[in-house]
Amino acid sequence: MEERDYHSLQKGTKLNGRYIIEDVLGEGGFGITYAGRDELLGVKVAVKEYYPQGIVVRNNSVDDVVTVTYAKQKDVFNKGKTKFLEEARVIAKFNDQEGIVNVTDFFEANNTAYIVMEYLDGITLKEYIAENGVLSPEDILELMAPVLESLDEVHKQGLIHRDISPDNIMLLKNGKVKLMDFGAARDYTDFGEKSLSIVLKPGYAPEEQYRSRGIQGPWTDIYALSATIYKCITGITPEESMQRVIEDSLEKPSKYCKDIPKGMENAIMKGMAALQKNRYQNLKEFCEALYSDFEDAGEEKKKPVSKSDGTLKSVNEEKEKAKSGQNALGTGMEKLQNLTKKQKMIAGAAVILVVLLIFAGTSLSGGKKQNSSTSNLPTEREMVSDVVKNSQWEGTILNLSIIDDDINRQYEVYTADCEIESKRQGGSGTTSKAKITYKLQDDEWVFVKCEKQN
Repeated sequence: MEERDYHSLQKGTKLNGRYIIEDVLGEGGFGITYAGRDELLGVKVAVKEYYPQGIVVRNNSVDDVVTVTYAKQKDVFNKGKTKFLEEARVIAKFNDQEGIVNVTDFFEANNTAYIVMEYLDGITLKEYIAENGVLSPEDILELMAPVLESLDEVHKQGLIHRDISPDNIMLLKNGKVKLMDFGAARDYTDFGEKSLSIVLKPGYAPEEQYRSRGIQGPWTDIYALSATIYKCITGITPEESMQRVIEDSLEKPSKYCKDIPKGMENAIMKGMAALQKNRYQNLKEFCEALYSDFEDAGEEKKKPVSKSDGTLKSVNEEKEKAKSGQNALGTGMEKLQNLTKKQKMIAGAAVILVVLLIFAGTSLSGGKKQNSSTSNLPTEREMVSDVVKNSQWEGTILNLSIIDDDINRQYEVYTADCEIESKRQGGSGTTSKAKITYKLQDDEWVFVKCEKQN
């Protein structure tokens, strides 16, 4: 007998008087996504429910109301709910864009919040390449055209996505391609007034996303786009950007994809430059370089057909019916207009993420601020020293790796593994491994705990 799920909405549940829940599509740290049907319009929809795991509960055998587990977590819950609804408002601004998932409604109910979106019938780009193997340079350029054109409009509004990767790009059975998950999107035009929360997807996040005050802009999305294309044509996830800042050993795509044109390869490598000052600063520059080898080719490019689903159609065939049906290899490039020129913030020197810690393996009282200056991670964008200091210890970080797992964005808590060469003042040096947990609190980094591994 199948075990009953008591925390998700049950099949047949009606929301906002019109949306009928049919099935659970997936769950993550932020909540639950359902397949549903809009009774009013008679169409299938996707419904995202804000249900942050670990801080809320629900017993659907009694009712559908979400309850915050502890009173002290209510502020965290409400802050997360506000961000969740902001995601809906951000996406709704771009419902006229072919390459972005459409939001049709959002509302509050059951003591939580919901976003209603168009139902995307297809597979993610990550799933596609896992099933079918790498894509040719021509195929990936064809697939990315609507995403690039739509993202250009996002940037024009002063917004950046900040979480582009193959698992956030959807290939639909009707031939269209959609960029999803705007939960991390932020206005980058006011970066001088406030810090941006850290959102990390190792391999796709540039170095400035590892820092709360790293200067982010279109160049941030360009890095992720380049890394996505790199993955699709080589099958390899790029090395983490923070490691590349220290020692860049990223192989050129041509090592794995022999037929990649030189101009396209150069565009990808520049788009993935470790330091933001060395990348393209806007999408127009990036796309002109990326498509330069094909602009005069005039060839008809076809989207690969999934081996398990013959209903995936040619991109060109379906674009004839789409309202912005331009070909990426020809006049589609002319649609990329000049972006409003924002201030180009240049990273001074190689940035090393430095963890300030008391190397005794003790926990810092639930992450509260300490009087010592060692309690906060540096937040200035200038290069910081790679020497960790306090009154008792000093140490040099040899290796640092952000752990690749689901980050609880509501708590904004992160974990990193590192090796530290440390020595007590006046003493001899030792090399040890440590696991460090830290979080963003009041726009400053504070430690939760440090666990010595050996």
